[in-house]
Amino acid sequence: MAAGATVPALAAEPPPDAYIDGSLGFWLRPPADWQLLRERRAEPGGLLVLRMVKRAGPARVHEITLHQRITPRSMGLDEALSELTAALRAESRGLRIAEQAELRRADRPAAFLSAEHESPEGPMILLTAMVRARPSMFYVLTYAGPAASRAEIEPQFRAAAESFQVLEDERSDRLVRQALLAGTDWLNALRPETLSALDEEESYLAVSVDDRPAGYVRVSIEPTTWGGRDGLAVLEYGWTFAPDAPARCVRSEMFVSFDLQSERWQVTTTTLLPAEGDSPASADVVLEEGAREKDRLLTSQQFGPGAPPEANPPLKVPPTYVSRALVRVLPRVIDHLERPRVLAFNEFDPVRRGLILRSVEILGAADPPVPVRGGKCFALRDREGLFGRPNDVFVDHTGRVRAVVSGSLKMKPADRTDLEKRYAQRVAEAERTVQELLGEYVRAQERFSRP
Repeated sequence: MAAGATVPALAAEPPPDAYIDGSLGFWLRPPADWQLLRERRAEPGGLLVLRMVKRAGPARVHEITLHQRITPRSMGLDEALSELTAALRAESRGLRIAEQAELRRADRPAAFLSAEHESPEGPMILLTAMVRARPSMFYVLTYAGPAASRAEIEPQFRAAAESFQVLEDERSDRLVRQALLAGTDWLNALRPETLSALDEEESYLAVSVDDRPAGYVRVSIEPTTWGGRDGLAVLEYGWTFAPDAPARCVRSEMFVSFDLQSERWQVTTTTLLPAEGDSPASADVVLEEGAREKDRLLTSQQFGPGAPPEANPPLKVPPTYVSRALVRVLPRVIDHLERPRVLAFNEFDPVRRGLILRSVEILGAADPPVPVRGGKCFALRDREGLFGRPNDVFVDHTGRVRAVVSGSLKMKPADRTDLEKRYAQRVAEAERTVQELLGEYVRAQERFSRP
């Protein structure tokens, strides 16, 4: 990859409330107050990319879904829309097309389709928007629901469809291919002795949101042995008490062997939800685990202390795959921080339950936007794909973190004693509350299970 390659800037930045998929290269603005479910799922002819849901009562949920459709050959928008209409007619007897029109867009061909049909539940509507992203790839937004919901849902559906923007183009595709090759070359060149030579380290970062103190993170790096393999352990533990957000604790334990052939991770996220209305206070605990040997990756999630683990399908990871622990120490082991370039990798994302694209843009020497101690800094921009929201990491010449900026969130090295003075009591109270709530949950489960 040529030295000095950089990620192209967007013509216009997505708004703060936009959902950005950096791996697939698009963004859209979801309807306000709808919940986003980002788990991807393969389906005939393509991929379920995103679900947007809103509760409409005790027994009904409105759902808008986004699909990526791959056609066996190049198609124009009219032909693809005709095929889709024929498929809808086959699925829904008596389908009536109410409206078919071009969407107001400037970048890609797009169309809107509204249809009606009868069902045992009564009159139904189908809303569809189709965007031609490539000659043989389309994005399709769909909604199906009772006809009585049209006045409420259709304006929100149209607004989401008209906001949809494809970010990728031939130039970005070429850069992704080059960056993946560069990332793979870097992984192949990384020697076990480079990782084993890292000094044992413990550091503390103060977290702020909108320039207001909001918590801390403790990071430790040390050589260890796990499952008979020598490697590197990375532990991250911290609490955040951001304004207008629930208190949250994240504990991440990660391991990667020095030869990169083995890894383990366990991430526990505890969110303390305050009482609201008729709902009492509660503690939400999510456990995520992963283990890899060579190219075979096993992962699972557990949602709640009493829930069974949900295993994801095993994955065979590609040569472009990067382990979590290695990502955390990447600034410490990457060479030539002064030379701008882009590396890209694939990594596992527990939300999508699959692999995503992650790029690391080495920006060279740069001044952090926040005051930091020490001398010259170098910047790395980490994000999903080429267009995800950036996380800018500023490091010194040894690769140690001097500042992190991710939107309104900032992190800076801090003294442990100062952090303990500020947060020790809040953390102790939060941990005590979590234990009490989890204890109540366990006791309730025991009472429920008694014969």
